[in-house]
Order: sequence, then C-alpha cells, then structure tokens
Amino acid sequence: MLTDNPRTARDALIIELLGDIGAVHDEIKKIPANLKGSLRESLELIANAVEEAEKTSQFLQQETQSSLKAVSEMQVEKLNKETSAVIEELFSKAISNEIRKTERFALNLQETLQKFPSYFGNQYKKLCYLMAAITILVILACGFGMTTLYLQSKSWEQRSVGIFNAYKEQQNIIMTLPDNERNKFRK
Repeated sequence: MLTDNPRTARDALIIELLGDIGAVHDEIKKIPANLKGSLRESLELIANAVEEAEKTSQFLQQETQSSLKAVSEMQVEKLNKETSAVIEELFSKAISNEIRKTERFALNLQETLQKFPSYFGNQYKKLCYLMAAITILVILACGFGMTTLYLQSKSWEQRSVGIFNAYKEQQNIIMTLPDNERNKFRK
C-alpha cells in the first residue's frame, strides 16, 4: 500500500527507513554465523600461538640448560687446571726447600767427617782401642749378669719343686684322714 506510490516525503522516508531496517536485520542475522567462523579461526590462531610458545619455551629451556652445563663444565675444568697448577707449584717449592736443606746437611756432615781426625790428632788410634776395650767390658759385664740371673733362676726352680713336693705329701696325708677331718682342710 505505501510502496506503490508514496504520498508524501514522510512516507518515502518511512519506506526507505523500513528498507534500511530490513537490510540491518539481515546483517544482524548473519552475525552469529560470521562470529562462529571468525571465533573458530581466532581460537585456532590462539591455540597455534600457545603451542608455538610452548615449543619455544621448551627449546629455550633446553638451550639454557645445555648452555649452563657447558659453562659449568668449563668452569670446573678451569678450576681443576688452576688447582693442579697451584698444587704443583707448592709441591715443587716444598721439595726444592727440602732438597736444599738436605744438601746443606750433607755438606756440613761431610766437612765434619773430614775434620774428625784432626780433632784428635795422633790420639785417634788410641781412642779406637779405648772404644773397643769399653765395648768388650760391657759385653763381659752383660754376660756375667746373665749368668748370675740364670743361676738364680735355677735356685728358685729347685725351691719351687721342693715346695710342690711338700704340698703333694701334705695332700696325700690329708687324703688318709677320715672324711670329717678331711672336710676341715677343704674350707
């Protein structure tokens, strides 16, 4: 009815407005379908981005661990080399000091031994004879002392055998006594 011929400008505007509202209505009906498609695409993009981020994170974590391991191995190797060098240096210093001390001691001992006969002069042979005589006297004194101890121990052995024989005789006499008398000796 109004679409056949618009009578006034107002009717024309209403007709045009109704056409625009219809077009807007059609566009609104298309929004859920468009949203589903674009939402699905957005979710797929987000999922792919999250997956890529996880892969990147794992890769970075592995790279970081391998880098840290390599750095720590290098530091341990460096520390081992430094420690070995320090120990070697200290050891060589200590050994060289001890070798110098030993050399000085050996030289001092050698000089003393070379000067030894001059300390005693012509008395050197007499000193050797005196030392030999003292050694022989000490050996004789030790032999005399050991002989004395041996004889003393023989005497003690004979005494202990005599005491044991006397004890056996007493036991034999006690065994010949009546039981009530024998019990007195047992307590």
